[in-house]
Amino acid sequence: RQGLAWTTNRPHDHQYRQKHLDYQRLGSDFHWCPNTDPNDGYSTPQRKPVGAWINSFPEATLFAESELKRKLPSLSRAEDITDTAADLYRDDIDQVIFTGNRLFQEAVFFHKQSKTLIFTDLIVNLKTDGIKFLPRLFLQFEGIVYPHGGVPRLYRWFTRDKKKARKCLEVLLKWSPKHLVFCHGEPFTEDAQKILMREFKYLLDSSAS
Repeated sequence: RQGLAWTTNRPHDHQYRQKHLDYQRLGSDFHWCPNTDPNDGYSTPQRKPVGAWINSFPEATLFAESELKRKLPSLSRAEDITDTAADLYRDDIDQVIFTGNRLFQEAVFFHKQSKTLIFTDLIVNLKTDGIKFLPRLFLQFEGIVYPHGGVPRLYRWFTRDKKKARKCLEVLLKWSPKHLVFCHGEPFTEDAQKILMREFKYLLDSSAS
């Protein structure tokens, strides 16, 4: 939909300059949603251009997760991302904050028309070509290496309130998604509900509490 955009481009690169020109054409209808996981270690470089984007589009409406706003003063005027979609885009998008983990929480979005779930870092499927040995070893430990990526192991370990997390998963399943996309790595080709049942099986086990 015209006027709603996600971006993680660095403000000095060619893509940024091109997007800047494209978004300028949207004028006052431009809106921006920064990275929604405040504790995501992978996303540190993505946060750096926040100030540059805000300066470039002072008229934009910003949305951010509340903990991220606390960590980044430049987002103090951003509207909170909650379990309820903002009036601005609720006709097109639903959302839920995936909770149950004290260290990590993430907003998951659902584009209604295409029936697409949009994750940021809750599912990762990275190719390791060109990655140095120790980082590659960590990615393998996390279980997020292509083609067998998924929910990071540490995230699963630290999801202590599985009952709360299951309720979030139930919301995703209730939306009956057909597609699932995420920010890091190669996409899966299976039906979205099949992916959810596989990757969040640890929440559905009878022993999970």
